Amino acid sequence: MKKKKSTTIYLMDDDHSVYDSMSLLLSHINIQLDFFKHIHELQQSIDKTPPLCLLIELNLKPYCGLDIYQSLSVPPPTIFLSTYCNTKMAVKVMQTGAIDLIEKPFSEQRLITSIKNIIDKPNHSPSRTFVHDKSKFNS
Repeated sequence: MKKKKSTTIYLMDDDHSVYDSMSLLLSHINIQLDFFKHIHELQQSIDKTPPLCLLIELNLKPYCGLDIYQSLSVPPPTIFLSTYCNTKMAVKVMQTGAIDLIEKPFSEQRLITSIKNIIDKPNHSPSRTFVHDKSKFNS
């Protein structure tokens, strides 16, 4: 029996207004958006119910979104969002196995296209070459 793909996307961002606008947008294409502010809640939810994908702000405070992504034991397909990102960081993000990096503000169509690419390619699995270091998130 084929496992049904999730229609939920997880968002980790420090700006709740991003969730509000994305939630409305994604509801039009029958996708639910769940909002997270804390790494532990995000990891528990991913372990329990893997999402269609993860949207994560690159410049979170107090941690970098890339560090959080790298701490996930089994990361879902991931799209990074960023208000500012230099070329060096963009290359680093894509080398970790991210599906996309979208600069804010972004067009609705750009986000939807990136998500539809994930839906159309069901076997996204990040190729990662680093060792998981969760210690910086243990408190």
